[in-house]
Amino acid sequence: MDKKEYFIGLDCGTDSVGFAVTDTEYNLLKFNGKTMWGSHLFDAAQTAEQRRTARTARRRLKREKQRIEWVQEMFADAVSEIDPVFFIRLNDSFYKLEDKTTGQRNILFDDNEFKDKDFFKRFPTIYHLRFALMHSNDPSDFDPRYVYLAVAHIMRHR
Repeated sequence: MDKKEYFIGLDCGTDSVGFAVTDTEYNLLKFNGKTMWGSHLFDAAQTAEQRRTARTARRRLKREKQRIEWVQEMFADAVSEIDPVFFIRLNDSFYKLEDKTTGQRNILFDDNEFKDKDFFKRFPTIYHLRFALMHSNDPSDFDPRYVYLAVAHIMRHR
């Protein structure tokens, strides 16, 4: 068989590969009657952005949940003296009434003389509560549950 010198040219892109086979005079060569040049197109590469975004969200939510658990541990003794099922009500707040552990309709306060409705009359938003706590001359005026709600909000939305 006759051995000839030849060149192989490649053009590698992100979505394609092109090739050509020429002799030393840069004339296209043939093999089995077909000119040896062409290209192949690939599907565009997928970025990791969607996976990264989901992973970031999972980690952020996990850290937020951990911070809230730590705050609940810090306030557990003070709050349980006043309301032993306060944190249970909070953790069950997204359940329907029939699925709740305590079976109580109110989420935050279920005292005989003070219910959620009374709390929201006094503090329409969490920012009203935070403002009242910051500008109070005597912090002992406030229920530890108020302080927990403010601190938990700060930790959740830091």
